[in-house]
Amino acid sequence: MKYFGLVDYEGSGPTRKILVTEDARNYLRAQQDEIKKGLLKIFALKPKEIAKFWTTWGKDRPFEAVCLDELVIKNGYNETYAPRFLKVYDDTIAYAGLSSSDKVEANEEDAEEDVENSNVIKYQQDKVKIPPAPLSQTGKWFALMTGERVLQDGILSQNATYRIIVNGKVGPKEIDRLIKKLEVDKEILAESEEIDPLS
Repeated sequence: MKYFGLVDYEGSGPTRKILVTEDARNYLRAQQDEIKKGLLKIFALKPKEIAKFWTTWGKDRPFEAVCLDELVIKNGYNETYAPRFLKVYDDTIAYAGLSSSDKVEANEEDAEEDVENSNVIKYQQDKVKIPPAPLSQTGKWFALMTGERVLQDGILSQNATYRIIVNGKVGPKEIDRLIKKLEVDKEILAESEEIDPLS
């Protein structure tokens, strides 16, 4: 999942954490199929080997024997792994729905690997309209205080988002109380909508 840009790792050993990337979060939040399809194309071309051969092979790659020779003879793949890579390549391209019009461009920086040997390629995101991160009324998120964390966030409608920030232990009892508080707020909002502004 890391190779496809879905997760990142933080720390090491027993304290190592798996974090969902912003692109993956946007995919889960997105309501429009067009956004999801665009993000799938981005994920498909995150692995640099898939992106590398996409630039030369595209959707309709050469015959398997030609590809295997290129992988083994020219790129140093072993004979066991090369056919597996072709299967992963084909399955990824098909699943993401990539077409010949989907272009890639070279990325000039690679902070994690030797720049001379890097071949990091990313999908052009010009046509993928990802909704901006939800903001507070002041135009930005409030900074989290010590001990606070985001319990949940997401989209309520095209014009509304939510973010639940908690501090301390949160279990079923606390969630039940939150639900009750939200139900009271819902009643208050419903009452305010029923008031005739001209009365």
